[in-house]
Amino acid sequence: MSSSEPAVPLEAALQALAPSGHVCSIHERELEHLELISTFVRIGLERGEKCVYIADQGGEGRIEQALYARGVDVGAALRTRALVLMSPGEAHLQGDSFDPYRMFTLWKDLSSRAREEGFARLRGAADMQWMVRAAPGSERWLAYERHLTQLAAQSQCVLLCQYHRPNFRAEQMLDVIRTHPSVIHRGTVAQNIYYLPSEVAAQADSYESELENLLNDIGRREHADYVLRQQREEDQRRSERRLNVALESSSVAFTILGAVRDEAGRIIDFSWQYANPEAARIIGRSLSELMGKRIREVLPDAWDSPGLFECFAHVAETGQQGMIEASFTPYGVSSSWQNIVTKLDDGVAVWFPDITERRRAADEVRRSEAYLADGQRISHTGSWAWDVASREISFWSLEHFRMLGLDPKEKPTYERMRPLVHPDDVAFIEENFARAVREHVGFDHEFRILRGDGQLRHLRSVGHPVFDDRGTLIEYAGTIVDCTEQKLAEATLRATQTELARASRLATLGELTASIAHEVSQPLAAIIAQGDAARRWLGRAPPDVGEAARAMEGVTENARRARDVIARIRSLARKADNERELLDLNEIIRDILALVDGELRQNGVTLRTDFDPTLPRIFGDRVQLQQVAVNLIVNGVEAISTLTQGLRELVVQTSLSDREEVHVAIQDSGIGLPEQDLQTIFEPFYTTKSQGMGIGLSISRSIIQAHNGRLWAERNKDAPGITVHFTLPVREGLAAEGAPGEPRA
Repeated sequence: MSSSEPAVPLEAALQALAPSGHVCSIHERELEHLELISTFVRIGLERGEKCVYIADQGGEGRIEQALYARGVDVGAALRTRALVLMSPGEAHLQGDSFDPYRMFTLWKDLSSRAREEGFARLRGAADMQWMVRAAPGSERWLAYERHLTQLAAQSQCVLLCQYHRPNFRAEQMLDVIRTHPSVIHRGTVAQNIYYLPSEVAAQADSYESELENLLNDIGRREHADYVLRQQREEDQRRSERRLNVALESSSVAFTILGAVRDEAGRIIDFSWQYANPEAARIIGRSLSELMGKRIREVLPDAWDSPGLFECFAHVAETGQQGMIEASFTPYGVSSSWQNIVTKLDDGVAVWFPDITERRRAADEVRRSEAYLADGQRISHTGSWAWDVASREISFWSLEHFRMLGLDPKEKPTYERMRPLVHPDDVAFIEENFARAVREHVGFDHEFRILRGDGQLRHLRSVGHPVFDDRGTLIEYAGTIVDCTEQKLAEATLRATQTELARASRLATLGELTASIAHEVSQPLAAIIAQGDAARRWLGRAPPDVGEAARAMEGVTENARRARDVIARIRSLARKADNERELLDLNEIIRDILALVDGELRQNGVTLRTDFDPTLPRIFGDRVQLQQVAVNLIVNGVEAISTLTQGLRELVVQTSLSDREEVHVAIQDSGIGLPEQDLQTIFEPFYTTKSQGMGIGLSISRSIIQAHNGRLWAERNKDAPGITVHFTLPVREGLAAEGAPGEPRA
């Protein structure tokens, strides 16, 4: 082995190693060691071999890193036992001493086990650094190395011994060379002509006999050099053939251009020296029309793309690689190309892949992003992303920045957003988001912000989790919507609905004027009569004080009666905000029945009630529920009033349903409705009355739905008329006892 021996590339040489054999590597630096062993192991894994490496003390980590750098999935190889890493204590120095026969047994067992596990064969390697520590039995190392060649052949495996030359004596390295048929040194793999088989080595007990052997092998060395030269030339021809096939069949255009210079040596053009078929197709000329011709001669406008000629000339002059995009219009179709330019002799080699579709796709992406930004700006919708690993915001759209009144040039962070969130909403959104991340679920919440310009904005954020192929949560992505205008519109709608409901109540009171007047006039007339009676009793001689007192008690009772009637009227007529409280629904309905008692008598309607005395209280607005009751009862009376004969009865019932709901049913014996109109009557402005506005039942349904209840109508079975039902939840009322206000939505 000498520096004049032709080098065979390490990768190819290791690929060409026989499936069984005994090889040593002699390295000068640690980097050589790691490069060799990682390539050796990677080839074995790719061939389906079981790879066992005995590392020096603490060297397993460096070997794993080197394998990772070569693209080996070390974790998978270790799990499948395709790769086994051992320490000297598990192999050569087991029991703190060296026994060559124990190692022979170990290699044989590993080889047999590899085949039993379904591997093609065993590929073993060992770092021989343990030997320099002079452990007991290490003097038997040479005998071990002499017999490994025979063991490798018998076991049909490849065994590699690695030696770090600076750590071994010269005579030791000579013994290393003598005992290995193949030697790797300085990136070269060579058949070792100085190898002595074990039976010959046993006779060579002095350096003199070694010298004789070396001299006898000089002739063989010349022959080996000749064989290697022939192999190198054949490899060169094979590489050229492969390169030519690759270029000729490539779908990427490639050309070699020679520089054309003027008398001063300046590059003024380039000429074609080689072009593959794809390049000729793109240019639109045959190869015979291109070879040796100047570019301007064949394509006068070839250098029109800005900077193209300057890039080629700069690469040819300086040797620095260049890259530039250019547009070309073969066959009248505009295309784009990415020119990758490398210096070659006095010219350049150019790869120019077609990037037309990539550029078109990039333009489409830019247009889509612009459309998306416009759509988000118009709809007041932003988008965002949050990375789980870093626990940081990874993206805000421009509209997201605009909503918050923040500068999009700065990095999006929650720390920038948090001071803007309304103080009452901070804990709510943080707890809601933390719960979603903890449970790996989506979230949807609304909150308020106070922007730097003083505006109070209502925002709604919706997020959903994103998982990788292994089901690991990697990020949250979502949208944020400015719903301030929607909130203002909802508030305006609620105010309008409240005014409309009040107008409806006043209209109903107007219809009950006669009944109300009767209800008020009765106690007033009684007060007058009883007052006169008291005056007469007191005017007697002697005055009858007892009778006068009883008459005054009657005055007081009728005054309270008149006061209650007026209170009921004021309750229905007053203008008030939505006030929820615990209510007795039986009491509310009784108050309304007392108010419409005159209407019932005037229309000859018999009232029958069936109130459940155990009815639980519900949580609601007194005025609104009074309005529902008066609307439904008055509608029932009006339906009965049109009858000329038959039963004239109104039945009001309350009960607790199986669904834990308070149930109210108002049944009339009126003329009834067709089945198809039972849903229509609850629509706004639908009425069957000649003078009706058609808003009473619509408002009633809105009120009941706002209380999370239901309102519907059905025809009576086996009797004329209809029954209107509504239900209200009990659970919300019970949960609200002791709570001063409504919970956060």
